[in-house]
Amino acid sequence: MGAAVMMMSSMAIGVSAADSFSFYISNTGSVTSKVIAAGNAAQDDYVRVNYRIDNISNATSVSYRTTVGGTYIASGEISSKGNHTTKHTNATYIDKGERILCTMSLNPAPSGVGSHASGYVSGK
Repeated sequence: MGAAVMMMSSMAIGVSAADSFSFYISNTGSVTSKVIAAGNAAQDDYVRVNYRIDNISNATSVSYRTTVGGTYIASGEISSKGNHTTKHTNATYIDKGERILCTMSLNPAPSGVGSHASGYVSGK
């Protein structure tokens, strides 16, 4: 029991100390899409989200769909490695502290086999 509490404690510290959250998606496994809690809005009215792609192999792109506080904010595709930082606003007011969720989805190449992507997402 002590080990479980210690593990949970270290996981909580890691989540609060980190400002980016990793993902790995692949069509050789069963995870071709992943929802990531990317942080909380740091201010009212807009959020800034960094989609960092470290590896994209045999895939045409990675799609993202971002919501803040349960409201759809933006979507798009990324087809290259690197940092892709975007300021997202919405007609619906964004309140400071609302949760930022990003769904990252793999768009495999036509051959499909072995397509995967990995990286990090952070928001504020």
